[in-house]
Amino acid sequence: MVANSTLRPESFDQQRSGTRKQSRRDPNFALAIAQLAICRLRRHWLTDPLSEAELMEAGRLAKQALTLAPDLAEAHVALGLFYYYGFREYEPALTEFRRAIELQPNNALALSFVAFVHRRQGNGIALWKS
Repeated sequence: MVANSTLRPESFDQQRSGTRKQSRRDPNFALAIAQLAICRLRRHWLTDPLSEAELMEAGRLAKQALTLAPDLAEAHVALGLFYYYGFREYEPALTEFRRAIELQPNNALALSFVAFVHRRQGNGIALWKS
């Protein structure tokens, strides 16, 4: 994902355009919908804040992806980012990131965000709490 490495708004726009085309071709393509939500939420946090309506739309996309594919790790990451980036709600975000890791133990984004949540909560480097 070039957008995450360049952090330029136009890179996020380009990524959003590609994932939007995929989700329009197949409205049940949960991975494309989850990636679209992730892209929107990362842009919100990293470059340009979304309006309240746009933020809620990103959350709706994350929930739609999860409804379509409850065992899709990326859908859980998308919902976790909605809680984390959108509202600083760390416990529900942590629940979603942990579920993503259960489904896909090598999901780098979910692993990173578990650490980020713990850092924000002042828990040092504790990556996993029972």
